[in-house]
Amino acid sequence: MKSKRIVKSEIFGLVFSVILSVILHEVFKFTAGARIAAVFGGVNESVWEHLKILSFAYLLWIPFGLFISKIEFKRYLVAKTFGVVFIILSVTFFFYIYSGILGKSLLWVDILTAVVCTALAYFISARLCLYLRNPDKYFWVCVFLLILIITAFLCFTPNPPRIGLFRDPSGSYGIPSV
Repeated sequence: MKSKRIVKSEIFGLVFSVILSVILHEVFKFTAGARIAAVFGGVNESVWEHLKILSFAYLLWIPFGLFISKIEFKRYLVAKTFGVVFIILSVTFFFYIYSGILGKSLLWVDILTAVVCTALAYFISARLCLYLRNPDKYFWVCVFLLILIITAFLCFTPNPPRIGLFRDPSGSYGIPSV
């Protein structure tokens, strides 16, 4: 029974995250550049902003997934932390590998990468919810990682370092003036 609740929660979570990612991708434009939209939404087309969109869409499912799955909080948070770290690392890795080989990025590959990596993150978190032994051992490290990830997204959106990860294809960085 527990495994069915977890699988159900993760499937709903995947659908929620994909739909919310689409909304977050456009919310900054739809609100004519509202600063509050910049917190969760993508402000440009950089890899960083896409990682932010995917990560927040994934993390915003936590309270709903916790309610549906009825899993112990520490276990669930540890599993979700592994999932969001997987999204960040796998999307970044795959994007730079394939675009480096092709010499360009392709929209359909980027979308497929986002969906597949998010689905795999949900699969990983489901497995961890079911089979992770002693989540207490990882809990505080995961809390620290989540705080670090969220802080990085909040700080680097308005003040991005001048490196490729933060660069929009147009050559700009950060929040554009609207």
